[in-house]
Amino acid sequence: MNEQNEIIQKKLKYFKSNNISIHISKNNGWFHNGKILEIQGDLIILDDEKSGATPIYFLEIKEVEKRREKDGNKTRN
Repeated sequence: MNEQNEIIQKKLKYFKSNNISIHISKNNGWFHNGKILEIQGDLIILDDEKSGATPIYFLEIKEVEKRREKDGNKTRN
C-alpha cells in the first residue's frame, strides 16, 4: 500500500467515526458526496446523496475531504 492510500484510509476512518459528510474525488474524474456506512477490507460503502449505498474501492479514490457547506446550503462542487 502506498503512502497516499494510507492517508486516504486514515481520513476515511476519521470521517466514519465522527459521522462527517464527505466529498470523494475519484481517479476517473467522477465524484461522490455522502456519509460512510461501512469500511470493509479495501473498500467503503458510501451512502451517496444521489444514488444511495455505493461501494468505492480505496484505489479509485484520488482525494477525500469534509463536505463543505455554504450559508447553511450544501454546495455542489
